[in-house]
Amino acid sequence: VVFDKSYNAWIATRNGLTFYDKTTKKYEHYFNDSNKITSISNNYIHSVCVDYRDDVWIGTRDGGLERFDKQTHSFIHYKSLKKGIPSLHIRSVFEDSKKNLWVLTSQDGLFCKYYNNDSFTRVPIRKDGSREEFNSIFLKLNEDIYGNIWISTSTDGIVILDPTSKRCKFFTENSPAVQKICGNSIEYISRDKQGNMWLASHGGGVSIFSPANTWFSYYFKTPVAGGLPGNIVSCFCEDHNGQIWVGTDGNGFARFNKQLGVFEAYSKDNGLSSNSVLDICEIKDDVLAVATWSGGLNVFDVHSKKFKQYLFSTQRVDGNIQNIYGMRFDKKRSLLWCNTYADGVKVFDCNKMAFMNDKQLEMICPFHNNELFTLKMLDDNDSNTWIAGGFHHY
Repeated sequence: VVFDKSYNAWIATRNGLTFYDKTTKKYEHYFNDSNKITSISNNYIHSVCVDYRDDVWIGTRDGGLERFDKQTHSFIHYKSLKKGIPSLHIRSVFEDSKKNLWVLTSQDGLFCKYYNNDSFTRVPIRKDGSREEFNSIFLKLNEDIYGNIWISTSTDGIVILDPTSKRCKFFTENSPAVQKICGNSIEYISRDKQGNMWLASHGGGVSIFSPANTWFSYYFKTPVAGGLPGNIVSCFCEDHNGQIWVGTDGNGFARFNKQLGVFEAYSKDNGLSSNSVLDICEIKDDVLAVATWSGGLNVFDVHSKKFKQYLFSTQRVDGNIQNIYGMRFDKKRSLLWCNTYADGVKVFDCNKMAFMNDKQLEMICPFHNNELFTLKMLDDNDSNTWIAGGFHHY
């Protein structure tokens, strides 16, 4: 979900694009129509970005890059334009701090529409001294405090591109010493308040790049106390003190001690209901909400180091097996919105420390059961919560 300059919402799903007009409070849905050349080219959307000109860009899985024309309510297909992008599979669309628009394809490289330019330029990803482009399965984009573009892959680690010189640096699990990272499959790239770049791998642990030291620290599961509890990293959370909490799928979660470079781990042995931690969110100072697979919601008091499990009401026969894989905290109303698997949207009242019942949910979210398999949630500037779904039954 992204918002344009008028705070209208653009919602990407696996079944088309949805637009919500804030003024009229009406929805408009856009789907592929094989008989209409100006319709969106594919319904499966990976990425949506609103740029500095308020143009809406859509990256689809099999239809290429699209731009929505607000005047004609039609889509411009960049796969067919001379100075467009020929690739059909767009993984990420990202605007950097200099207002350049970067488009990452799955296997056809990187493109950029530079500030105040209307055409896309291919930006070759090459190793020094090589004429051939680097090929991989690309996933995500991010930017560090120096303006470098970070590119993650599912098989070959990460690439750091200097947009000015176009030089690339490559980091993998096989790189030497301080260039070695946690794995070749990098699922997430996150930047904390101090400018450190955090890499989450699927199976290799965590890497942290410090701009002050200009090298990577690498953390993984070990039998030694203070190590990362698990190598399948699912999420990061930065609390109000700037402390980083790392969730793992299968081994609980941990707090990172920056001074000592060690992790303080928490699992079922400490009272957590499930070791499959999929999201972490701070709901009060030193109070964490921990979303788990099969264990519902856990609330963790950082000072007492005690857990309390909370379950929502459900009609399913296996109601005690509750799966929460994403959360969004509405700080103004102290409400924690939870993505669930097969139970729609659930809301935890952080003042009353209880899940809302169905009647209460109907008042703030009338369609909470319309999307049983919700994907993402986002809050806008008016404290509205937006829910993107992958499977629809309304």
